[in-house]
Amino acid sequence: MAYTYDPTGLKGSPLFRARYQLGDKGQLKDESGAQVWLSQDEELTALIDLFGYSEGVAQAADALAIQFAQEPTEYKDEQGVTVKWSDRIATWRALAAQLRAPTSVATATPTGGGYRSGVTRGPDMRGFR
Repeated sequence: MAYTYDPTGLKGSPLFRARYQLGDKGQLKDESGAQVWLSQDEELTALIDLFGYSEGVAQAADALAIQFAQEPTEYKDEQGVTVKWSDRIATWRALAAQLRAPTSVATATPTGGGYRSGVTRGPDMRGFR
């Protein structure tokens, strides 16, 4: 079981981008001061490999929301940092919905994949002869 995150690798690593979006960057600490991770590298990588990036991260967000909905509402570490899981659950659910939403033309990247090439349909001009 591995837990890794490197913010300098966001551009090239789907795993690090997924951790960034999920907020699972090893910032939480347990009683001994060790980092607490929400998901294993293998879990996130498997979901991304199985379902593609957007759906894989959406499934991870759903899983985290379900898991932490069953936990106590609040977590407080020894330094006084408090995490309200209810806030995170709402954020994970919103992230999952956003990742599953159809991409609009305004936010789509211009790769040409969203356009039907070779199809042009103008107004019916047959009656104007």
